[in-house]
Amino acid sequence: VVAGLAFRAGALAKTTVLPAGFLLLVLLWRSAGSRRQAIGFIAGATLLITPWMVRNRLELGRFEIANGNAGISLFAGTVGNLMLPSWDTFPEYLEARSRWEAEGRLEEPVFDRYLGRLAIERIAANPSGFAALALERGFRFMLPARHWFVAAGFSQTGSAGPAYLCAIAIQLLLFASCAMLMIGAMRRPRDATALVAPLIVFSHLLVYAASHSSPRYGATVGPLLFASLAMIALPSTLRATLGLSERDA
Repeated sequence: VVAGLAFRAGALAKTTVLPAGFLLLVLLWRSAGSRRQAIGFIAGATLLITPWMVRNRLELGRFEIANGNAGISLFAGTVGNLMLPSWDTFPEYLEARSRWEAEGRLEEPVFDRYLGRLAIERIAANPSGFAALALERGFRFMLPARHWFVAAGFSQTGSAGPAYLCAIAIQLLLFASCAMLMIGAMRRPRDATALVAPLIVFSHLLVYAASHSSPRYGATVGPLLFASLAMIALPSTLRATLGLSERDA
């Protein structure tokens, strides 16, 4: 129940955690000795999110969780990875807005959902092009936030100084440790809790690879990346400190 409450609190702050919640529910349902853990997770999540959805139904006329920008994020992600001059002035957006105001409003009254439908059509029309953009965004998501290094004076625009290169190495090490944790947990079906951090980290990665999002959002999974490294490193360190063999441990 507490996990469900915490998950939904995270969803209210950042809706990109929603795919992770679905995966966690599946994990709990399959790994729990009984189904009580999964039911408790659902109960806690529902308890926290239901008042917000009811509020949106009263204020907006529909049950909503997100703040209504998923469609435009996905749509912009089909256009390109260059920095857009503005979220509401690039040509593809203006054309879509004109089409929606002329005829699309009758089919879909919510413009952001209309953009989401257009995004899916654009992806279906050019899946290889979209896949290339998504791979590039996935890599950018795993890099440190470049604008922070420039703002803090540790790097310069258009260059890769020593500080930024060191940060890249650390960041990739963290993601690699999370992948190692996931692989190890998948080999040990009973160790389901070790999959929690990788599920949240890599589901975020997929969300940001699919949409036009800033790499700075990688900070949302930072604590779990360090937790993954700790879960891999600490056991072997403790064994070495205590002088225990793998069998003794």
